[in-house]
Formats: sequence, C-alpha cells, structure tokens
Amino acid sequence: LVDYRGHVSFTGNAVDWTYRWLPNEENEFSRLAREHLEHDRKELSEAQLPQQAIHWDFHGGNMKFSDKVYVFDFEFAHRDARVMDVANTLVCLAAMKPGEIDYSNAESFIMQCELDFGKARAFVEGYGGLSANELRILPEALDVAWLGWSLYTFANKKAAASTLKKALHFPVWVSDNANDIRRLF
Repeated sequence: LVDYRGHVSFTGNAVDWTYRWLPNEENEFSRLAREHLEHDRKELSEAQLPQQAIHWDFHGGNMKFSDKVYVFDFEFAHRDARVMDVANTLVCLAAMKPGEIDYSNAESFIMQCELDFGKARAFVEGYGGLSANELRILPEALDVAWLGWSLYTFANKKAAASTLKKALHFPVWVSDNANDIRRLF
C-alpha cells in the first residue's frame, strides 16, 4: 500500500471524500455539513497527525475470522491520519444493527445508532491505542467519518435534505460530549 495511486477509488483524505458526496443543491443541510467539514478540516490539518495507509472500511462484513484474521475490500483504502481509520470503525460499530439495514429508510438508520463502548475500546486497543494528539482530535475525526458515510449511503439515494439534516445530530452530540469520548480511551 505504499504506492496505492490508481489502485483505489479515490485519493486525498477523508474530508475530501466526504465533500464529494455533498448534495449539489444549496440547502440548510449542505450549509451546516460544510461548516462542520471546514471546522474538521482545519482542526485535523493543524493537528499534524502522522499519515499511513488506512483501510477506511473495517466492519464485520469486510473481515473473516478463523485461525487467522482476514481483511478484504480495500475499495476505500487511502493514505490518511491513523485516527481516521479508528474513527470510521467506531462509526461502523455504532451503525451495526441486527438484521438487514433498510437503506430506503435513511431516518431510521441515522437516528438509531448506538456505540458499544466495550467493543470500541477493544478495537482501539487492538489497533494499538491512540496518542494524546489523536485522542484530542478524535471528535473531529468522528464527525468526518459519520458525515461521510451518511452522505455516501443516503445522498446518492436522493434522501430528502430534511432527513439528511438529522444526520447532523451525531456531530452535535460528539461536540457536546467530546471530553467524555476522549476519556473512554
């Protein structure tokens, strides 16, 4: 993965990827999402986090466990801050629900996410933990991951702006609870 260019679906970073999925029409959701992303881009850039190849799509459907652990589906792999891989996995863990996901009902999917903190801690420990600087920036990384996957999943399915706007409840919750989130790890 040292020279991945041309082998994955995008280059750049997670913020760039998330911008790609913003709806073209200007509405309150687009404006608020852009505000969140600009804030997150600034904070992530100023944090000067170490970059590495990241998977950006760790979840149970992309791993197989037997005597070894197998990871596949590198469609979203790219070079980015390590904390972005962790944040994205935490978002995937929060979005896991029993049964099939009803992608036609964006609102129920967006509003019912929960994060199992035991699983979250286990993943972070297995990933090698987070540095103090990565913990400091984790809330912004979570914002980017949540907005990116909400947009990717529902914006291209023409979900209503009023429904997508509800996706902003998570970044607001993260912002309001940033110190508590950092203390979990």
